[in-house]
Amino acid sequence: NHLVYTPLIKVVIKQKYWPGSSLLKISPCITTSVTAHYHKFPLASTKVDYILHINPPASTEVDTATHRLQTSTLEKSINHTSFNPLRILPIYLSIETKKYGGNIKKGDVQMASW
Repeated sequence: NHLVYTPLIKVVIKQKYWPGSSLLKISPCITTSVTAHYHKFPLASTKVDYILHINPPASTEVDTATHRLQTSTLEKSINHTSFNPLRILPIYLSIETKKYGGNIKKGDVQMASW
C-alpha cells in the first residue's frame, strides 16, 4: 500500500506542479487514530493511511498562532489526533486507502471522525 500510494501522492503535491505550495506536506501515519475527545461513535476509532498537512515556516504569524492554539488544548494538539509529530501541523486532508467491498458502516464512521 505505502509503496504504491506514497509516490502518487508526492507527485500531486510536488511544488513544480502546484506553484506556491511548498507549505503542503505528506505524512504516512498508519498508526495514528482520532483522540477519544473527538471520537463520538459506538465503533472503535479508525486510522488513516496518510495525512496531508500544512507546514508553516518558523517565526511567522501562523506558527505563533499554531503554538498558542496547541498550548490551549487538553491534548496539546491543534488537530483531532494526539500523534506527536502532527500535534502542531494543521491537517487539511486525510487519506485512507480501501479495497473494493469493505464495511460501509465502518467507512462512514471513519469519514465522519477524520
